Amino acid sequence: MGKKLMIPAVGTCWLLAALLLPGELRAEFYKYVDRAGTVHFVDDESKIPAAYRDTTDTYKDKYDDLPEQERALLLEKDRREREESQREEAEQQARQKQERAVADKEAARQKFLQSLATRVVINGNQVFVPVTLVNGEHETTALMLLDTGATTTMIRSEVAERLQVEQATETLVQVAGGKVLRARNMNLTAMRVGPVTRTGVELIIMRQRGDGIGDGLLGMNFLRGLKYTIDFEKQQINWMP
Repeated sequence: MGKKLMIPAVGTCWLLAALLLPGELRAEFYKYVDRAGTVHFVDDESKIPAAYRDTTDTYKDKYDDLPEQERALLLEKDRREREESQREEAEQQARQKQERAVADKEAARQKFLQSLATRVVINGNQVFVPVTLVNGEHETTALMLLDTGATTTMIRSEVAERLQVEQATETLVQVAGGKVLRARNMNLTAMRVGPVTRTGVELIIMRQRGDGIGDGLLGMNFLRGLKYTIDFEKQQINWMP
């Protein structure tokens, strides 16, 4: 494993102080490597743990051999270059942060738009919608015919069996054509279609098998108040917030 480099905050402080007060600059700094392989730089030999003092390397400042005035000018030049570099780095980090924020915002927008689109199965003018049904701890999915003419949502008895419906009220329902059928009535814990969830939805369980309705009818007691468009080409429902 390669060595790690560690420059304590105090090291930064003495470097800055040295630039401001060149006459008081320490002429040496020290490097030692601890047992974990981390490289440390300090400005005072007393800061070196006793266990590492015998293996310490000593370094002189690069301008130590120059006249004091020239040395001060060069240190000031270094300070300005360092500040300019730090300023440019801070500006770059700010730009990158702003770019990430814009990208995150756009990603969130795209995710939201995707959540408003629900893939459906279209057969002619019939739109079959995937629906999640929840009855207490039991949950199942069903492909139901979107029917704005149905007052109440209906499911087949096979779907009710998957939901393990035990309690339901006997009732009569009138279907298209005026025919009256025996059925059962109950309230679901929840129904989900795309981004829309409704709780306590009334449901009719059909005893007889209907033709051409998939697993049931998605009726107006769920659809009422919702805004959506149907894209027949892409076979999807686009829900409007």
